Amino acid sequence: MARRLFAAGIRSVFRIIGVASVVASSPVIFSCSDAEPEIAEVQPSLVLDYASAGALPSASLSVFLRISGNPRRASSFSVRRIAGEGEIPLEWFVGEPDSYLTDKDSFVFKRNLRVPPVSFRSDGTPARIPEPVPRGKYEATYADDAGGEVSRPFTVSYDERLLSATDSDVRGILGKTTEYVALYAEDRSLVFFGKAKGDWTSARNITRDYKQAVSMRTVLFTAGNKVVCLLPPSAVDKEG
Repeated sequence: MARRLFAAGIRSVFRIIGVASVVASSPVIFSCSDAEPEIAEVQPSLVLDYASAGALPSASLSVFLRISGNPRRASSFSVRRIAGEGEIPLEWFVGEPDSYLTDKDSFVFKRNLRVPPVSFRSDGTPARIPEPVPRGKYEATYADDAGGEVSRPFTVSYDERLLSATDSDVRGILGKTTEYVALYAEDRSLVFFGKAKGDWTSARNITRDYKQAVSMRTVLFTAGNKVVCLLPPSAVDKEG
């Protein structure tokens, strides 16, 4: 049950910031707590973003921490690749993590984590990591504004064929997915995110419900949200 709620919370986060081109937020009131921070679960998501049909995707990593306590007390969190022999170390430090609250859970998270053009080996020599999101073992460390700190390991895994798959091939590699639709207004703000209605087979029916919609994207989630795939945008032809 907890894992299903976590997955639902992550999809809600993607609804707000993962597929939108603008960040939305709303005030939430929390109770105070002096308890030591805890990371209940770490969920990494490989995000594949197809800018156009036939192109290869850009890849980034989003990391969600389900924590105890008030997410507004988050001071920072970091994501560190646990480099094996011959592998290049990698670390992202997030000084101001985003936060999100559901009825049952608190999250801190960061999206669009990308490998820098140049990284450094343990001896300080520069090197380039070939994968946009290296697979393997990682560790997330969370700190709150009271000085508490906690770490938890996690693993990033995905089919490497995804990085070289076009939008027409990616579904076959992903296998079973949950499909959502994102609708955007002229200013690229998100006006709808959810399951498509049964009669949305024509643009006319889409704009009947969302007159301001001018473009749309299909968003695919694999089980556990391990991979999130944003298919290429397409125009919503109001005459269609």
